[in-house]
Amino acid sequence: IRPVQRNDGPLFRAFLDSIDQENLQMRMMGAMREISEAHIRRVVKADHVRDVSFVAVAAGGEPRFVGVVEAHFECNESANFAVLVSSGMQRQGIGTLLMDKLVRYCRERGISRIDGETTPYNIGMITLARRLGFQIAWSPAKHATDLVLEFGQSCPRLDQVRDSRPLDAARSG
Repeated sequence: IRPVQRNDGPLFRAFLDSIDQENLQMRMMGAMREISEAHIRRVVKADHVRDVSFVAVAAGGEPRFVGVVEAHFECNESANFAVLVSSGMQRQGIGTLLMDKLVRYCRERGISRIDGETTPYNIGMITLARRLGFQIAWSPAKHATDLVLEFGQSCPRLDQVRDSRPLDAARSG
């Protein structure tokens, strides 16, 4: 597990192209059939103050991504997350590793809340979120399942964070 790097665009595109339609629609809640090049550019050029992304890289051989977790920090207190694992690599602990990395990163940053949403049919994500301590609630207005993890602590203003240390395994704890 490592942070996305600026030169990861081709690896990220190859990863997304390998995702089957059902998996992609589960992640995007049916809203889109494909993730745009603009989204890929935003992910690989994240400033790590407002956005952060971590990838799981397959061991051995040519580098290839097998999972990604992204977070966008909102209101200087919370993070909205999304996670996606390769179709053939699900239920092998990759999602758990990615979410654990994100939760630890958010705690270190002083974020007080992490939230996301999924379809009610995404039992794997709902089970993982519940195992990690997220509160799970059906939202009829959104036709989605809300996933919320509250840390119960305040957060420093992210626009005042001036951390120049690179995100690496040493910071992941």
